[in-house]
Amino acid sequence: PAPLAWREARQEEQILQTGRRITIFLATKEMTQNEFLRQIGGVNSNSFARFMKLKGESGYDNGTYWGAKEFFQKRDADAKAAKAASKSSNKSANTTPAKAATSASVAEFFSPATAKKRPADSSCSPGGPAKKSKGAAFDELVDQARGVDLPTEAIFDNCDEVRMKALAFIAAEGVTTAAFLRACGNINSNSWNRFLSTKGPTKGRQIEAYPKAYRFLEKVRILRGQPKTKKRINAEAKEGPDGYSTERERTHMWVLGF
Repeated sequence: PAPLAWREARQEEQILQTGRRITIFLATKEMTQNEFLRQIGGVNSNSFARFMKLKGESGYDNGTYWGAKEFFQKRDADAKAAKAASKSSNKSANTTPAKAATSASVAEFFSPATAKKRPADSSCSPGGPAKKSKGAAFDELVDQARGVDLPTEAIFDNCDEVRMKALAFIAAEGVTTAAFLRACGNINSNSWNRFLSTKGPTKGRQIEAYPKAYRFLEKVRILRGQPKTKKRINAEAKEGPDGYSTERERTHMWVLGF
């Protein structure tokens, strides 16, 4: 049997991966959180909230982990079967790649791992203008975002919000994590992994990935003309012009006696 420390480390990584996948899936808006909880076995919302805040193997005792694991395994199997069926029908009935793409699940379509394999838009005629590849379109977005001047260097999304927005952005754009990290100003992969492994509004704020990811996403928001959320507006009013701190949290306090 594997050493206890190795098993615990593996369990923790599985729990973190499940939490990240839940975050990405809910960010696609394919399903509401309440519907998702019903789909994974009627998990209580309080239990779900506890799981999303957990860090460590203790999440194994939470029904969210097992329900979500089974939910995503079934979706992956269905997506794989749909993909195989699409290939078979393409050979026999000359189905267009665009129609095959629509049969894939949203989870697969938003997956960075499969983004490069998506079929081209068949609506473009051979003589028409060439459609930009996903990579080229993202590179253009990055170039344009770099030219956006932020009105302030202050941060108004907490750590949890930046993690959620970053994962959702990667999934929606269909780019790799490495491409996203380069776009944010060459965030170190170790820094990014440490930032993702933390949970809590202020946890990980001292890690360089936090301000870099926030500022890139903020430039994209401004570039695309997207309005500020109510939560963002409230944060500006509450935190003031300095925004959220990026300094390491104090864990000890000295008490001087006289």
